[in-house]
Amino acid sequence: MDEQDRGHGRGQKPRPRSPETKPRKNAAQGSPTGASAETEATRRIASAIAAAAAISGETRQEQTEDKPTKDVGEPDLAAHTEGPKKMEKSATEGIYENMNQAGKAFFNGESTKKFAAWYVDTAERLANEMLDIQATATGWAKETPLAPIFEAQNDLGRKFVKRSAEAARKVWQIEA
Repeated sequence: MDEQDRGHGRGQKPRPRSPETKPRKNAAQGSPTGASAETEATRRIASAIAAAAAISGETRQEQTEDKPTKDVGEPDLAAHTEGPKKMEKSATEGIYENMNQAGKAFFNGESTKKFAAWYVDTAERLANEMLDIQATATGWAKETPLAPIFEAQNDLGRKFVKRSAEAARKVWQIEA
């Protein structure tokens, strides 16, 4: 760009730079946010890792409370001889065992059946209420040639809702 394109050649003063375009100082130039910000971020990351390790240690300690503990000064030779695969396997087994127990508590057959029954009943009730609203909304057409069409539509809708609810109850083996 030459000076005329920027507006300098016609007696105009150059425009000041916006704050976004100002060059920034880096840590090597002595910026107050440079090195101290990096050390602060490093310190925060280290504290987060330590907190996660403490939580993980508490979880493992809760899982192994029934096992006898060793003295702090005594080395754990079994962990070193079994290798990392054994340690990983025991940690993942605990996770899968906990997930399995949670799944059994939430997704047993009886509670799933109860939820399905509630869902089918609620859906059927809402659909019938909507058909009632539709019937009142089309009540103006009783004396017109459109009345048989609206009545047929309402009857077909009610039959569809009834059959759908019956089919869902048969699939879930729910008694009405």
